[in-house]
Amino acid sequence: MRYMKPSFAGKLPGKWAGALLFTLAASLGLWFFVSANLRREAIGDISRSLVTINSYKDAQLSAWHEDHLREAGRLSRHPFMGEIVSEEISKPGSRRRQLTVWLEDHSVQKRYSSMAFLSVKGAVIAATSGYSFGPEKQFTEAFAQASQKGTALLTDLYLAEDGRPRMTMLIPISAGGLGGKPQCILVANIDPGKKLYPLLKAAPLFFVKAETLLVRKEGEEVLYLNELDHSMGSALKLRRPISDEQLPAAAALRGHSGFFEGVDYRGVKVFSAMGFVEGSSWAVITKIDRDIILAPVKNREALALALILLAAGLLYGGVYIVLGARRRTADTVLAQAQSELQRERALLKSIIDVNPYGIQIYDAEGHHIRANQAFLAMFHSAPPPEYCFFDDPIAAKAGLREVNLAIKEGKIHVTPEMWFNAHLIYPEMPDMPVCFRSTVFPVMNAFRKMEYFAVMYEDITALKQAELEMKKLNLDLVEKKKEMENFLYITTHDLRGPLVNIQGFSQNLERYAGELRTALAAEELPPELKKTLDKIAGESIPVALKFVLESSRKMDSLITALLKVSRMGRVEMKPETVEMNELLEKLRASMQYQLEDSGGELKSGNLPPCKADAGAVSQLFSNLLDNAVKYRAKDRPLVVTVAGEVKGGMVTYAVTDNGSGISEADLHMIWNVFYQSARAPGRKGEGIGLPMVRLIAEKNGGGIRAESKFGQGSVFYVELPAVGQPRTE
Repeated sequence: MRYMKPSFAGKLPGKWAGALLFTLAASLGLWFFVSANLRREAIGDISRSLVTINSYKDAQLSAWHEDHLREAGRLSRHPFMGEIVSEEISKPGSRRRQLTVWLEDHSVQKRYSSMAFLSVKGAVIAATSGYSFGPEKQFTEAFAQASQKGTALLTDLYLAEDGRPRMTMLIPISAGGLGGKPQCILVANIDPGKKLYPLLKAAPLFFVKAETLLVRKEGEEVLYLNELDHSMGSALKLRRPISDEQLPAAAALRGHSGFFEGVDYRGVKVFSAMGFVEGSSWAVITKIDRDIILAPVKNREALALALILLAAGLLYGGVYIVLGARRRTADTVLAQAQSELQRERALLKSIIDVNPYGIQIYDAEGHHIRANQAFLAMFHSAPPPEYCFFDDPIAAKAGLREVNLAIKEGKIHVTPEMWFNAHLIYPEMPDMPVCFRSTVFPVMNAFRKMEYFAVMYEDITALKQAELEMKKLNLDLVEKKKEMENFLYITTHDLRGPLVNIQGFSQNLERYAGELRTALAAEELPPELKKTLDKIAGESIPVALKFVLESSRKMDSLITALLKVSRMGRVEMKPETVEMNELLEKLRASMQYQLEDSGGELKSGNLPPCKADAGAVSQLFSNLLDNAVKYRAKDRPLVVTVAGEVKGGMVTYAVTDNGSGISEADLHMIWNVFYQSARAPGRKGEGIGLPMVRLIAEKNGGGIRAESKFGQGSVFYVELPAVGQPRTE
């Protein structure tokens, strides 16, 4: 029998070339699908992580900023400092040492770079050793505002005369700390490198390659406020156009928040998350290079492509060999197949050995073929000789059911994250759980039967530990908040007893002083002695008692206000559906006399309901409406409008009035306990109304913010959960 040379030897016939092109096209299509899934998962993971980290940084910066504003307000109400400074001004040198010692101690305690008392004209009354008067525009403008308006304020970041970043607190000090005409200005220079910048530089858990930026808008430019990792000397000097569509910092200042893909100040593609720091002009951005995140994905894509092409080659080669066996001898076919198989196995070995992910190779019966070094390092042991298949209960308990099902179905499959402890299946292995995602690549032969399968493991234990750590930090913050509320309640409650004693004995002393004056009037004493005793009993003691009683009454008012705040913090909210139209009608009826007396009008549309504590919500809106009446403008009738809309699972209620308004300098201070603007007309309250409103909104899973223009009116935006939405605290 004469041997016939196969017609397909050498150059491929048209049908075989077409089949090869179809196989390659199908393989590439499958690879594109797998690659897209891998990238989508990686971007989703980094999106959630960056948003979490940036929110945490935002909260830290907001707390830092609010602490300094609160400190400025506290010092402006100091009850004795104004009198001490007045004595030094009237008699230079009499109190300078005392003022200097206080400044030195306070600057060390609060970590200020320098402090000074300046007269309202800018003359130094007393200062720390490191203080120097700077001519910076930001300082001089803020100093003039504090001197003229008597308002404590905190400047934005600016470059000092020595070229270093600085912030300054300017605190008007008046006699008795009662908000009168300033005697002087207390200046505290803050070095942001001591506390503010370290908050940005602190490594965000396991994402040590992420960078956090602080920026603000100046004109039509983005100004970078902190020193950047890749641009030396950038703090308050580096600028970029705010019109740059790809720049994350520009997007943040244009109002974008959350996750963002763009190009950073270096021109490098990055993933980022952004938000605004409450109470400031700052936007905070946390970013990480796109290449850093996608580098591991590219390795997985390369492995997936290699395995898919390998499977396609085996499929095509198997069909080619089976159909060509009719024209080739069995020995030739076997030799070629073995040679091809050896080459493929050599290629497979080289692929898995250099791959950074853990890889196992098993045949169709589950017998171990090989594993790479990354797998051995991940599981601290060699893989077992037999794979635990399908419905084994121990394997299911260890988290392998997803992998087993993918193998059983013979499909490429990316599993969700799983915790796995090899010790549960193989007791000789270490008891060390890891969290991983795996990708299963079954390899088929020409007859669509699985010849072997590869399982690739990606260790995401560090990422999961980071998420657990973040949850723990959030729980710790909640516990600390509860501890502070309990501490505030106990402290203020315990102060009531000593205060009652002070008030009672002061009244006794006042009565004793009267009896002493009566006794002195009846006694015949030497003139000089009688004059001295009359002055003590008739002037010195009554004046001292007046100060004691006034101070105790003021302390009693403060303790009462603090108890109200602490009790509200301890009250448990009981959410229910609150029909806001009915609630507002009840408030309108209860305020009818106030509205008629002031010539005011309350308007409202059809308000959507919310899910919150009904009593607390009633107290919140009652306080806002009462403030609108209290601080109404005297030259026009009061009009208050309440509107509401549902958006993103929350109801936003807008309470708008045309009253006297709030100045820009006071707007960020209105949420502070005891704060009362010296410029606000009308009667003064306890200074806890708006802080209570904010506490009520937050305890019901919402929030509140305000917009206002002095002399024109205010808008308070109250956010509460919509009906059907879960309440969060």
